[in-house]
Parts: sequence; structure tokens; C-alpha cells
Amino acid sequence: MNLGTDKETLKTYVELLEDNKTNDNRHDMHGLYLAHIIIANKFKNVIELGVRDGRSTKALLYGVKHTGGHLTSVDVNETPYKPEDHLAENWTFHRQDALNFLNKYDKKIDFIFVDDWHAEDHVFAELSLIHKLVEPSSLITLHDAMWGSNHPYYNEKESKFGEFAGKSVYGALQRFVKKYPEYEFSTIPINQGLTILRKTK
Repeated sequence: MNLGTDKETLKTYVELLEDNKTNDNRHDMHGLYLAHIIIANKFKNVIELGVRDGRSTKALLYGVKHTGGHLTSVDVNETPYKPEDHLAENWTFHRQDALNFLNKYDKKIDFIFVDDWHAEDHVFAELSLIHKLVEPSSLITLHDAMWGSNHPYYNEKESKFGEFAGKSVYGALQRFVKKYPEYEFSTIPINQGLTILRKTK
């Protein structure tokens, strides 16, 4: 596989489009964005928090395959996802709590996709740990700030219990940028929202 060539990049995009078209799981609609961000920025060290059935994992893996990088995926539950042979060497899976993983992680993160437990306190704790591991050249992405198909608006509904407790992802983002004003974020308003968060200085 000739990594990084225009022909191979186009082939990747076509494969991701076909996969999305033949699968009714709307969760993977951001796959092209995720892969392209990695390829365009030549990101090498990529982290994924939350795997489930591996739809986003596959897109992230296509990205790091092109850049010669590596994807580390973390989930408290086992995943049924098994990468194709040509992608396997670029992937490591940790069955582990994300907060425990981040507490021990000590490498600079180029790109991270956060899509595990969506409770406000949990996401805020993750972002607070990620803050120590990123630079202005890094990108943090989060899924579901517009959960419940609330787009183009953020979901500010407050819940007492469950996966979306508190004000969920958007509540965590608001708290985080208030504590760390050097960050900015914006959200692509489809498929529950794909938020891009970055450190400006």
C-alpha cells in the first residue's frame, strides 16, 4: 500500500463512503471527516475513547494507515471489532476505563476522538486530563454535543442519572472552556454533532 498518495487517499474515501452507504448505523457518518483530518494534518499519535462496534475505529485506522501513525483505542467494554489484516499493525486496543488510561498516559497526543460515557462530569474529567497531553497543533474531537438529534442546536437538557447525566457533552465543554479560556470549539451540526476543540496558545 503506497501511503499518502492521492490515489490511495481517494480509494480510502470511496471505501468509507461505500461502508456508510451500505450500513444503516448513522454513528459512522463522521468517518470521512475523521479520516481526512488525520490525513490532512499528518497526525501520527491518535487516541480513541469509546469503541463499541468499531465504526469510528475503522475510519481512524484508515487515517493513521496513510500517515504511518498508530491508533490506540480505549473502552471499558470488549469490542467485537476486528481490523482487516492491513490495518491491524496500526492498532492497539485497551480494555480499560478512559480516566485510568489518561491518568497514566504520558505522550503528546496529535488527535483524539472522545465518544464513550457522555455524562458531564465524566467528559469534563477526560478533557481536564487531555489538556495536559495536547499542544496547539493537536485537535480534540467529541461526538454527541447535539445528542437527541437536537442539531443545529446544542443539547442543554439536564439529566440526573445515566449516560447523559448533567448537561452531558455540551455542559462539559462549557465548563472546560470557562476554566481554560485558551481553548475554542465549534461543532459540525449533523449526526448528533461532531465538535472540534483546540488549544489556541
